[in-house]
Amino acid sequence: MIISRRFDMRKQDWEKVLKSALIFAGPALLVLIASVVNVLPKEWALAPIVLYLLNVLTDILRKYLAENTYKPSDR
Repeated sequence: MIISRRFDMRKQDWEKVLKSALIFAGPALLVLIASVVNVLPKEWALAPIVLYLLNVLTDILRKYLAENTYKPSDR
């Protein structure tokens, strides 16, 4: 069992943050693309991007402030 202590970020923590960031990038990019092709007003593109960045920051803080356990991978 791999343990990531509080106030410490291990490789597994960063992998989880990156995976989450990639998953939640889809809706923000969809709104951005829609505003570029004039389907949505340009002002609407900023809010999802800001919310996405806040989500990533919140995820990093959660991983940093909590103790997490991971199963060892076979890589």
